[in-house]
Amino acid sequence: MFTIAKLKEQSSNSPYRVPIKVQTVHVGATNTYIRDGQTKSNTTIGFADQTGAIKGQCFDMSKLNTIKPNSTLMIRNYIYRDQMIIITSATKVSVTGGVGDVAEEYKTLAVELAKPPAPPAVVPIELAKKTTPDQFVSIKGKVMRVDAIVERVTQRTQETIKLRRFV
Repeated sequence: MFTIAKLKEQSSNSPYRVPIKVQTVHVGATNTYIRDGQTKSNTTIGFADQTGAIKGQCFDMSKLNTIKPNSTLMIRNYIYRDQMIIITSATKVSVTGGVGDVAEEYKTLAVELAKPPAPPAVVPIELAKKTTPDQFVSIKGKVMRVDAIVERVTQRTQETIKLRRFV
């Protein structure tokens, strides 16, 4: 059975056959989004054990019936990617016995990992124009004009979306 410390030593993105036993410290808010025309959702979770804390993402909402705060879980067939446990419909989650005493520092870290990131700082529009596509920025301004709705087809999904340009 893996511990969080042992899991973090691994480097694969494939589903793990070795189960991990963790305590659910914090269950964050559920985020809803649209992908490929379908409404989907995920929930961020903070897990901890005697060796550390780790962030989890649950993409199968039916698993949240089992993943409750302060419960100890055995998780199998999860994906470990980007220092995170990913729970999908193929993942098996079951309640099990305790993991022992979890240090307060690991519990605190697990709560922080489950919180959404702070919004990016507000920057001037000229600086926002110079950012790369992987950077997030916030801008603040006054809308002077709103153009008509234009329909566009996305490159990835070929889905028709409605856009409106504003100045």
